[in-house]
Amino acid sequence: MAEAKKRAAKLDIEAYGRKAAKYVKEKNFSKQANEEMRLYNLTMKVNRLELLKAQIGLEMVSGFDELQKYYEEILTDRAVSEFERQAGILGKTIQNNAKAANAIVNASFHNATFSDRIWMYQDMLKNELSSLLQTGLIRGENPRRLATHLRKRFGVSQGNAERLMITELARVQTEAQKQSFERNGFEEYTFLALGDACPICKALDGKHFKVKKMMPGTNASPMHPRCRCSVAAYEDSEDYGDWLDFLDKGGTTEEWNELKKQRNSKEYSALKTKKEAADYLKNVLGVNSVNLKGLTVDEINEINKSLRNIYQEYPQLQFFIQKVKTSISGGHTAAFVSKYDAGKITTEILVNPTDFKNIKKVVDRSVKAGYWTPKEGIEGVMRHETGHALEMYLTFSERGVNPFDTQPNGLVDRYQAMKASMAGEYSKKVVSKAF
Repeated sequence: MAEAKKRAAKLDIEAYGRKAAKYVKEKNFSKQANEEMRLYNLTMKVNRLELLKAQIGLEMVSGFDELQKYYEEILTDRAVSEFERQAGILGKTIQNNAKAANAIVNASFHNATFSDRIWMYQDMLKNELSSLLQTGLIRGENPRRLATHLRKRFGVSQGNAERLMITELARVQTEAQKQSFERNGFEEYTFLALGDACPICKALDGKHFKVKKMMPGTNASPMHPRCRCSVAAYEDSEDYGDWLDFLDKGGTTEEWNELKKQRNSKEYSALKTKKEAADYLKNVLGVNSVNLKGLTVDEINEINKSLRNIYQEYPQLQFFIQKVKTSISGGHTAAFVSKYDAGKITTEILVNPTDFKNIKKVVDRSVKAGYWTPKEGIEGVMRHETGHALEMYLTFSERGVNPFDTQPNGLVDRYQAMKASMAGEYSKKVVSKAF
């Protein structure tokens, strides 16, 4: 074939065409004429083949270019739709869905983008068609038979395109889900196999995996070509209920994630706003009611840090202190207060915002006057007051009484335990030993 192309390239096709017409008209089929006619026919076949291949190549480039644009449109729509769907489920949207979706669609998967795979199929198809046309035309194969071969080959290519589309849709959807999970603070997800899933996917159905280790083909869809399985965010049922309750009270998912991060952190990280710091008191430290009027965010952070450190030493105190609020009455810098009203007990810590703003001077003055033992700022004051809370806790615990029970049949026991606590049965022992 290469030799034929080389020889054909040297011919003046038009001159040979005129000569061929003359030979036919004069029926001059000498040995030389026959040789030249054979070469002419071969030349025309070769050039017809090259022309046909070039025309088909142009049509394929145009067709695959349209296919790439179509794929990109469909895949981008799927990514945007998945972002919106997850926002409806998880509660947080992304500011620029289109930009994020485009990045997902054009990302590499197993060392190739969807566009790379489309053009790979184009190259494969072009090479196979070239071979088929070469064989058919040079051998003079029946056009109908050639057309049958072409239809079959294009059918295979269509199947490849459909398979690629289904697989890429699954990949795009999975990546959009992963980004939504990360944005909304979910650390785990559940694999969801389709009802008639293959053995590979059925083996993963219902299992939990870490979002940061989410990998299509390993523990997320697509596990294989044409995979239609999916994933869903996973959260411990108790945490999930707490999150929903937080949202119902006006909190945001972003604030919830920050609180979770703080809860899991070994050290307290100062929060930026008073609202965030107040939410930390309620949602991490377990305080039911908070009123911090007059305090700065730095002062609230000091209260949070102090209670966190104390609760790490005495975890039984967490959730025992029901309220933290500011108060300028009574002349106290801070005070632990317990109240008994109609059988119901409440506990709270009161802080004086004026004294907290000048805590070093207040502490120095009180120590010098002999009212206080030396203390380290706000944390020292909070430790002293939680010492009284610990005394009350131990008093009730010793008697086997739940201070926050509201059942009438325990009213007498609660009252007696309250009197014992106010009398200071454990005060000297607990405060001197622990503080």
